[in-house]
Amino acid sequence: MEEARPLDAVATGGIYRLADGRENPDTVSAVLRYAKNWNFVFECSILPIANVAPSVVFQGTKGSLQMTRAGFVFQPPSGAPVEVRAEMDLDQAHAIDWLDAIDQGRAPSAPLTAGLNACKAVHLARAAYWTGKRTHYDEPASKILET
Repeated sequence: MEEARPLDAVATGGIYRLADGRENPDTVSAVLRYAKNWNFVFECSILPIANVAPSVVFQGTKGSLQMTRAGFVFQPPSGAPVEVRAEMDLDQAHAIDWLDAIDQGRAPSAPLTAGLNACKAVHLARAAYWTGKRTHYDEPASKILET
């Protein structure tokens, strides 16, 4: 989507299933708003779901993309899905790429800035959950603030 970080975030959730003394929620939903007029919606739950494999699903106007560590499936609005299987364990492939980049003096396939920007979104949503308020990132101060 060519945007490095969200403008703000809201989040909710709680302990709905595992009332075992834990402090962290077993269910969380967060909405992160971006400047180019789109939202990223994140949901995570330990509640029973149809697909038990950990995955990330992107849904848009031109189809949906479900990504797992085993590969991905693209489902266009009409027609057959396109499935691509990973050639090796992607956790292992990521570690190999990182070590090869260090050894060969090259940049890794995933740039450091992409990881840092992804962390900003996660921390913004986390802060929104724990404060119960809309949060935004103050870039010059490198701080998360409540709105």
